[in-house]
Amino acid sequence: MRKTLPPVYFLGAILLAVILHFLLPVSQILTFPWRLLGLAPLVIGIVLNLLADQAFKKHDTTVKPFEESSALVTDGVFRITRVGEFGSDQDNHLIR
Repeated sequence: MRKTLPPVYFLGAILLAVILHFLLPVSQILTFPWRLLGLAPLVIGIVLNLLADQAFKKHDTTVKPFEESSALVTDGVFRITRVGEFGSDQDNHLIR
């Protein structure tokens, strides 16, 4: 049985939010220029994810959370945080 990767849940939530926005519009809290501020965290997140993927490839280990890793990556973006791209059950207690 194939396990669903965390980004699939994220993309599903985004898709659901867009569909609900058009089917059940409630109100718009922010006007046009201020809504663009949401792009900054999105771009930062994408860049960090790409840098993390690059670090995994450099150390020739897998990105997928359900596969056996062959190396512990501690450089690049992982110098800053111990929690990986998707987090893990062992590390989630650190951020609760």
